[in-house]
Amino acid sequence: MKLIFNIIGRLCLIAAGVLICINGIPVAIDAVKTLNAGNGWWHFEDPTYRDLMITLGLQALNGLGVLAALVAVLRGRRGPILIAVAAALLVYPIYFIVTGVQAGTINGDWQTIWALILRFLVPILYFVGVLFLVNINKD
Repeated sequence: MKLIFNIIGRLCLIAAGVLICINGIPVAIDAVKTLNAGNGWWHFEDPTYRDLMITLGLQALNGLGVLAALVAVLRGRRGPILIAVAAALLVYPIYFIVTGVQAGTINGDWQTIWALILRFLVPILYFVGVLFLVNINKD
């Protein structure tokens, strides 16, 4: 049974890592192109360039999360870094749901719920992958 959970966890982490790369690489490339085109690397006072630098930094952190998932998939065990990344990825969906319910923007129609499911697919896959990744060497 542990082997099945381990395989499911590895597959979820691989899927989450691939989706993070598919979503993050074009965003990072666009940010770098914009920063290079306007020589924005040295204009910290401009909010547009500053937001692009923050976006680039967050995409680098996403890349580290993908690297942690790749190491966990290859080792077959989870570690504290993987757990920390999974917890950090779950902050945004929880915050978005709480503030959306408070503001009344999240209602019960299926289009809104489906959009939320697609938006939160990566953090949920990553978290489920971390939960299911068990150490099969220990009994």
